[in-house]
Amino acid sequence: MATQRWIHCGLCFQLVAKKDIKFYHLSCLDVLCRACMVKTNRGTVCPVCNASIRKFTELSECMSQREKVLYHPAPNEFYHIACQTLLFQQRHRQGLVKAILEARHSLRRLDQLEAQIHQKVVETQRRYENLRSFRRNLQDNMRKTMMPAGGSSACTPLRIRKVRRPGTQGHPMEVCVFVYVA
Repeated sequence: MATQRWIHCGLCFQLVAKKDIKFYHLSCLDVLCRACMVKTNRGTVCPVCNASIRKFTELSECMSQREKVLYHPAPNEFYHIACQTLLFQQRHRQGLVKAILEARHSLRRLDQLEAQIHQKVVETQRRYENLRSFRRNLQDNMRKTMMPAGGSSACTPLRIRKVRRPGTQGHPMEVCVFVYVA
């Protein structure tokens, strides 16, 4: 482990820079030199914070990775990596939120379109029914006019002719025309 100029004993403030003195990392996250470890009541109570000590480790290369991280010489690298990670995740979250909002907007537009189409279908059905009843009335009137007063079926012969006429909205419409044959 590389020597750090800020690591020191929490009681006597002795710096780690001196290689002949051993330092210990306590479970309460305090650091003590070997001389101050004697004041721990046989390694059970920290003299700095009075917390009970579950474990202590000598500062060396043999420390666990979790403990070594606390003494890393450049913790700013961790912040840089964390910042990049957060920016990456935030950008992807924003992309997802944007896609969801666009889908909602599109769904509203489709709902409006569906309502318009439904309205046109209803109008077309209504027109169809009106034209159908109009045709029936015409047929009934034609039958009545063709019937002689005596009720016999002998009448002037008719010929049906289909004629294409311009309809509504530019759609051609076939119309049946009854022509008396003379």
